[in-house]
Parts: sequence; C-alpha cells; structure tokens
Amino acid sequence: DKFVIGANDVEAEENAIRNINLILTQGVMPQFNPAMNVAKHLDMYKNARRQWIGSEDQNPNVAILDAAIQQLEMMSQQQQQAQAITPPREASQVQGALTAGALGGMQ
Repeated sequence: DKFVIGANDVEAEENAIRNINLILTQGVMPQFNPAMNVAKHLDMYKNARRQWIGSEDQNPNVAILDAAIQQLEMMSQQQQQAQAITPPREASQVQGALTAGALGGMQ
C-alpha cells in the first residue's frame, strides 16, 4: 500500500514553504487566496513559528509570520462557518431526489 498525497496538498505545501521563506527573509506578507488549502497552510505556518519560540528577537519578521497565522486562522474560521451553513451537496441531491420521487407519483 502506498500513501498518496493529493496534488492540492503538494501544491499547498510548496506555496506555504515559499510564503514562509518570503516572510522570514524579506518581511513580505503574502496575499492569501480564499480558495487555497487554508488548513494545510495554517499547519505549516504554525510549525515554522514553533522554530522561533524564544528567539523572536533574532528576526523581526517573525511578527509578520504571527500576523499571517492570525489571518489564516480567521480564514479557517470563516470557511468552517460557511461549511456549517451550507448543506453538503450530497444531502441536497438526496433531498431533491426524494422530493422528485414524491411528486413524480402525482398526476
């Protein structure tokens, strides 16, 4: 058996690594796309941040990393709220089929 990482995960990891490097080396805050894999980015940013615990004074750009993490956390919460409000596609299709079936017998 092989464990296969989806293409989106690999792309998200590569983008997150690139963004983290830009933040820490150049102090550049990335522009986040709402359609990106926020959970993967947030996980990687938090892991990168753990490496700077206790040595924040050695790189002032760690504060930008903190701001990026906060922004990603807000995006994650917004996505979770949107998912809670929007019913899963399968459930709406099942409901539609049930309604169509009930109405289909009517003449």
